[in-house]
Amino acid sequence: MNPNHLCRRDESLVLQNLKLKLSIDDSASTDCESNGYFPYPKTLSWNRTTDCCTWDGVTCDKVTGRITHLDLSCSQLHGTIDSNSTLFQLSHLQNLNLAYNDFSPSQISSKFGWFPSLTHLNLSRSGFSGTVPLQVSYLSKLISLDLSAGCYFSGIIPPTIGDLTELTNLQLFSNNFNGQLPSTILNLVQLVEFDISSNNLTGNIPDIFGNFTKLKSLSLSYNLFTGLFPSSVTNLTELESLDLSNCSITVSYLNLSSNFLTAIDLLHNFESLYYLDIGSNLIQGELPAPPPLLFLFIASNNNFTGKLPNSPLCKMSSLVILDLSNNSLSGVIPKCLVNMSTSLSVLDLHNNNFSGTIPNNFGKGSSLRSLNLRKNKLEGVLPRKLTNCRGLEVVDLGENLLNDTFPKWLGSLPRLQVLSLRSNKLHGPITITRNQVLFSKLKILDLSYNDFTGNLSERFFNNLKSMIIEDQTGTPLTYIGEVRYHDSLTLSIKGQQIELVRILSIFTTIDFSNNKFKGDVPKSIGNLGSLRGLNLSHNSLIGPIPQSFGNLSVLESLDLSWNQLSGNVPQEVASLKSLAVMNLSQNRLMGRIPRGPQLDTFENDSYSGNGGLCGFPLSRNCGDNEMPHSTVPDIEDEEDSGFMDWRAAIIGCGCGSVFGLFIVYIIFLTGRPKWFVNIVNQHINRILLKIEAKRRIEAKKRRRHKRRRMKF
Repeated sequence: MNPNHLCRRDESLVLQNLKLKLSIDDSASTDCESNGYFPYPKTLSWNRTTDCCTWDGVTCDKVTGRITHLDLSCSQLHGTIDSNSTLFQLSHLQNLNLAYNDFSPSQISSKFGWFPSLTHLNLSRSGFSGTVPLQVSYLSKLISLDLSAGCYFSGIIPPTIGDLTELTNLQLFSNNFNGQLPSTILNLVQLVEFDISSNNLTGNIPDIFGNFTKLKSLSLSYNLFTGLFPSSVTNLTELESLDLSNCSITVSYLNLSSNFLTAIDLLHNFESLYYLDIGSNLIQGELPAPPPLLFLFIASNNNFTGKLPNSPLCKMSSLVILDLSNNSLSGVIPKCLVNMSTSLSVLDLHNNNFSGTIPNNFGKGSSLRSLNLRKNKLEGVLPRKLTNCRGLEVVDLGENLLNDTFPKWLGSLPRLQVLSLRSNKLHGPITITRNQVLFSKLKILDLSYNDFTGNLSERFFNNLKSMIIEDQTGTPLTYIGEVRYHDSLTLSIKGQQIELVRILSIFTTIDFSNNKFKGDVPKSIGNLGSLRGLNLSHNSLIGPIPQSFGNLSVLESLDLSWNQLSGNVPQEVASLKSLAVMNLSQNRLMGRIPRGPQLDTFENDSYSGNGGLCGFPLSRNCGDNEMPHSTVPDIEDEEDSGFMDWRAAIIGCGCGSVFGLFIVYIIFLTGRPKWFVNIVNQHINRILLKIEAKRRIEAKKRRRHKRRRMKF
């Protein structure tokens, strides 16, 4: 042996002896090409006169010269590897790959457990047979174990396999394993891929998935499993592939939401399934036919396309919750979905590409509580038979192509809390005849971006009884919806479209913006003491801002911009301590802007486009003869020119707290921390600028006062 060779002489002899025991057979690696590998006889390059570290398939440690990797896959090898093989003398091996050869009828030797440094062992498609020896569990550093297809392993999967706690890849498919799946597999918490399909495993699947937080691929198909499928599968938050086909297991509850699944099929095989949530994945293609006994089916936030499977859906007589929102489904909405409304409580198809008209066969005795068809391409008129759904709480038909008049007939629904018809082609006036009591439970009404006309009726707002209740102190915070499904809603807040993924039951808002309303702003709006948001912008409203708005004690957002309002900004508005957002721009308002803790936090853009307004924060002075009496007490003279108005700072902090509560609510419901950070930073900067401006004004007043005293 050449002393300059890196390879150790003893290990070179081991490989030479291994080569002598095996022969070359072209048919031994026939599966290689079909699996993307090129077969060739690597051992032909094993020449005793050369350094074994340069031989095909051999890798050595560059310092010690020990053989650490031996890859003989697709080497067209034939022969037996038994316990007497010199292979097992390579005690420093870290990676051993014998795949795609023919070592039949070799029995797998217990000496495969003699490699203490082994991290990868691949015997797939190599013809080994027999039972897996317990000694395999000695391979404590093993990361990948592949004993799959083309082998003939039998017997039970040894429970000691649970000792291989570093395993990330375990492939045992296409063998003859029998018995039960050992519960010790639950120790393999590092698993990323686990495939035991196509065996003869029996019994219940043990509840082993609770800690498999890294698992991406799981296949249990083509076995003889029975019993219930463990609910701990819902902990598989990284799952991309799941195959349970051709088993006899009873799956009643299956939650695979918020994973990375890209495909799912054969759902109808799970005839006992009553709960299925595959929402928030990456699943593409047509929606698979769901099992017939489902009471909950959620497939939202995926990439499903095509039409709905009408026939299977129409047979789901027990369905209570159906959520297919945020996909790319198309076609017309099947009438059968409305026919099953005696059981159906939630129908959510929003943000798809459905077209045609909304079915008008809602039957009497309907259990429908929530109907969300927002953001589709639906046209025609609003279905009058919705009045048969006496339990309706939420109706969201916004962002479609509906062409109709205002559906005052929906006001007869005794439980209706949310009505959104935004961004359609609705038109005509909003009228209510005398003595009609409509919309008494309504808390959220959005008619924005339509073509409604006429005057706003005082009588209409007097009907909104649920918005009149002001004192809700001690009311527990609850959400509209139910335990397994939460209603969502898109709102316009400060000019931004925001989707609330949950709706607080105490949240009340009215949005009539971007229509053609005219006439005066109804004074009766001021009676809605629980109102938190009001948007009447982009209309043709005239007259003054009602003084009754001072009664809206919890109002947080007010937008009256782009109208033709006139008169003064009422002093009563200055008392609104919760007001966080206000826009009165582009009107015909005049006079002095009132001062108050909240109004002092707003900038010029809240009042721009009103040529007659003056006073803080505008640069337009109202004149000394009209010097206002500030709602903030005068500041005593200070000698220090660097004096800071700390009372103004306290006012800023107070309004910041109110603004903060409003924003935290929005953040919690939208999950947009970056937007939150930007808004808060802007708000803090505004407060600091106002404090500095106040300081300068006070300093100027003190200097003028001193000059006057010097004259006398």
